Amino acid sequence: MKIVRYESINYTPAVALAVKGWLEANDAGIGEPVASIHWEQKAIVAFDGKVPVGVITWTHQPSLSAVYIEQAFVELSWRGKGFFRSMFADLVEQALVLNVGFIRLGTNPDNHEARAIYERLGGVVSAVFYSFELKPSRQT
Repeated sequence: MKIVRYESINYTPAVALAVKGWLEANDAGIGEPVASIHWEQKAIVAFDGKVPVGVITWTHQPSLSAVYIEQAFVELSWRGKGFFRSMFADLVEQALVLNVGFIRLGTNPDNHEARAIYERLGGVVSAVFYSFELKPSRQT
């Protein structure tokens, strides 16, 4: 296993993995309607040999004393083998250097697999988010 840091996800394996994770979550009914993939995001990619198998994309939010995980994904065949734990440990190292107080992320309430991992790593539910779907009215 090798962990690689990218200062920007632009032109890296992180983009394909982040999109794949977003599509998988949407297919399972636990994703967000809009992908949160921005070129200014940083990334941590886990490799098994030369094969990229996992990604965490994140942003630094100094005004909130936090880093925010935008996307986290590990390929199905590599889940349960420590890839996410290793990427998360690397993110913790980077967050400590940035002197922030929190690592934050959001997930679908029905994403039980991810929630169990986050809780095993010491994460606690600290907020409840509500979404309001806006449908433009048709004017005639």
